[in-house]
Amino acid sequence: MKVALFELPNIIAMPHIAGYTSGAINTLSMTCVKNIIDVLINKKRPQHVVNGL
Repeated sequence: MKVALFELPNIIAMPHIAGYTSGAINTLSMTCVKNIIDVLINKKRPQHVVNGL
């Protein structure tokens, strides 16, 4: 698929991977584990629910 924006001579398009750091992955992992513990052991609603009811 051609995108007109990418055809402009003054545009440089680069991928965004700022969230892919060891610190970000560690934080994500710890948040996931905390949410699992909250639901299964503490019977609490987890933080950061996506599409939750």
